[in-house]
Amino acid sequence: MAGFQFKQFHVAHDRCAMKVGTDSIALGSWVRVGSARRILDVGCGSGLLALMLAQKASAGAFIEGIDIDLPAIAQARDNGAASPWSQQIAFYQSPVQSWRPTKSYDLIVTNPPYFPAGQSFEARRQQARHQGSLNLSELMASVAQLLARDGTFWVVLPHTQQSELAQAAKDWRLCCYQQLRLRAQPHKPVSLVASAWGWQDTPFSSKTLVIRDNDNQYTAAFRRLCRHYYLKF
Repeated sequence: MAGFQFKQFHVAHDRCAMKVGTDSIALGSWVRVGSARRILDVGCGSGLLALMLAQKASAGAFIEGIDIDLPAIAQARDNGAASPWSQQIAFYQSPVQSWRPTKSYDLIVTNPPYFPAGQSFEARRQQARHQGSLNLSELMASVAQLLARDGTFWVVLPHTQQSELAQAAKDWRLCCYQQLRLRAQPHKPVSLVASAWGWQDTPFSSKTLVIRDNDNQYTAAFRRLCRHYYLKF
């Protein structure tokens, strides 16, 4: 089956506008699930992040994924049904702005659309990549409504959008307590930043991780981060 084979599950993504990418894999590998029992993947696409979190969550955890793209949701449902966690995972077509669960979430994760609206792409790919359907202010407002008081929120965005994210979070009194700054190679600048947020103003920590070395091979640090998922790690 076409797609991406991980150690414990397979992700088909041929019906999705956004394919499996390093940004989501790095984020999913970095997230600490802990004892979280109610988990939400916002803009779930193929279901990759939901499946990654299902692999590391407790047996009693339940993971929900939402996306506005129906073909992506259909594919995520197929991926979930074929996984070892089919009874712990569910996917729904819905924008996060109108998602109304019965209970709040212990953990929310997202790799959201982050290109500015107005760039020209094929319609579904533009929807998946661009902020026209979900800007950072709307995202953080939704997270603030859905996140439990002791819950955590995990997101990956370009380095250039960290100030905008911080301002949107400040409006809702969400605090960043951890960052993972990603460089594609040693000589390149930080391109992506994964961050963890919560309601408590706890000590902040940050580290930088280089994905590939100067020979274009995965670094030891990236291999350690993703070792539970990549087949060759």
